[in-house]
Amino acid sequence: EDRIMRLAAIDVGQAQALYRTQYVNAQQVNLDLLDRALHLARVEVQGLQDKSDAETMRAQELAFATIALFLGIGILAAWLRARAVSRLVRESGTTAEQNRDLIENSLDVICSIDAAGRFSRVSGACMRLWGYTADELTGRAYITLVHPEVVEKPNRIASDILAGKSTPPSNNPNIPQAGRKLPPR
Repeated sequence: EDRIMRLAAIDVGQAQALYRTQYVNAQQVNLDLLDRALHLARVEVQGLQDKSDAETMRAQELAFATIALFLGIGILAAWLRARAVSRLVRESGTTAEQNRDLIENSLDVICSIDAAGRFSRVSGACMRLWGYTADELTGRAYITLVHPEVVEKPNRIASDILAGKSTPPSNNPNIPQAGRKLPPR
């Protein structure tokens, strides 16, 4: 630009010619380079955008696959749990039936006593051995059937049971119902 300004002071025509051939061409080259750089930047940005979109799509696909996997695992776990519960229900029904048969057909008195010391369930052998029906004993305090001379032993056993301790089977002399004879033991 300084050269063109000095030349314009001497010869305006030559300065104009120099300006058109040198300066304008240089500006055009600069503009072309700038356009080329902008084009390359747009191409680069578009490439990055395409790559980002592809990565986003891949991440979404992976997330959906993970959700499907966990959903499948959850369904499988629920099915297995339902199957196990169903088996346990069947087995507990069988076990309950076997326990009921054992209690009903036992030659000995088998009973359950609640925390208050009352019979809650008594096997049918109570009639033959003690002279009471199961209905007569249900709800009655067990201690009323124990002979007064040995009442301490069953009380101790009951305390141990309520405390969660293991106890051996016990055999206590019982008081039969009035007017009934108990078989010899």
